[in-house]
Amino acid sequence: TLVSAGVETGRLGVALFANRRGRVVTDRLGIPEATIPATTYFDAAFRVNLSDHAWVQFGIENFTDRTPPIAAFANVGNVYAEHYDVVGRRYALNARTSF
Repeated sequence: TLVSAGVETGRLGVALFANRRGRVVTDRLGIPEATIPATTYFDAAFRVNLSDHAWVQFGIENFTDRTPPIAAFANVGNVYAEHYDVVGRRYALNARTSF
């Protein structure tokens, strides 16, 4: 599930994103440790319009630096990397221009 909200006023803009990952039941049914709880990750982006043809954006992914839940029966590292964010907080700087 992804929910987003943003506002842009004048040259400035901000956007917030919530990405909820639902509960997961691993391949070992009937064992309480095989259930991984739901978790929610939050991202943010801040944008400055430099002109009608150029902008710069700074983003933070997983800004709460939430770690993935432990999965007792995961194949690699006790987390389900294909379902949860295993990298942690990340930053991005983007720029765009058009001619």
